[in-house]
Amino acid sequence: MFKSLLNKGKDLTLSLAIKKVINKKIEKFGEISKLDFNTNTKTIDIEVELKGENKILKIFVDQYEIKEENSRHYLIINHIKSSKEWLTSLLEEYVNNENFEVPSEYVKILKAVI
Repeated sequence: MFKSLLNKGKDLTLSLAIKKVINKKIEKFGEISKLDFNTNTKTIDIEVELKGENKILKIFVDQYEIKEENSRHYLIINHIKSSKEWLTSLLEEYVNNENFEVPSEYVKILKAVI
């Protein structure tokens, strides 16, 4: 039970940090209203409120991994889908299996939760 609570705390810390970073980058388009990392199942659940849209965009990452290479850390998304069919196709084409570098200022948080 203690380990479960610890994992939930780590997941929440990671989720809040990543949400803050992404929201700064997308503020002119909208904002992430929900971002939940689950480090046990390696999943991410995201809800985005886009400006000019009535419905929340949902994105679900079924499998991700974190890798370190040459002192750099990367997030790799292995399977992703969204509530929009066209966006799922786009994400599968351009996001699946790509390396997204984690900014150095967030590596400490990342190492604490993985």
